[in-house]
Amino acid sequence: MLGCTETVPITEQDRQAVLRIEDLAVWMEGFRPVQAKSSFTKTKELDDSYDLEYGYDDTQGEFPIYLHFSVSVQPDKADALLVHKATNFGTWIGSGETKMVPRNDLFSWGDDSKFCLWQTESGDTFGNCFTGRKGEKVVTIAISGIYFSDPESIHELLDEKLKAVELLPVP
Repeated sequence: MLGCTETVPITEQDRQAVLRIEDLAVWMEGFRPVQAKSSFTKTKELDDSYDLEYGYDDTQGEFPIYLHFSVSVQPDKADALLVHKATNFGTWIGSGETKMVPRNDLFSWGDDSKFCLWQTESGDTFGNCFTGRKGEKVVTIAISGIYFSDPESIHELLDEKLKAVELLPVP
């Protein structure tokens, strides 16, 4: 499938729909993001589906923090369902020697979602993972170095971004 995707310009609407390190920084006293440690891309597939991918990795810094946020916008709900199932499987495989503790009582979104506390094998929480699908849109979030276990804080962090995701155009 080489050559089936192309990088396309990021729009202001895209920016509004993506959780970025600046959104986490307000929860971390004394933390100042280093922009060189972030990346943001938009890729378009042959079927006009597209993905927004944002990452921030400063796991070796004074405030070890990692953020991955992605949105996949598919042409139909069936494709989004497949992407969501694959994302859930990939998240489980990628968790390695850590535990994903499902806590949908803290947060849910869309047609299907899974909110987790990310923990060490000994039970120490160090982050959150979230996968969700609403219609043709699939969202994946992985955060480590800070975590959210209070529903009010989680909603404050995510609600505005997810409302913006819902407004992204479907191909």
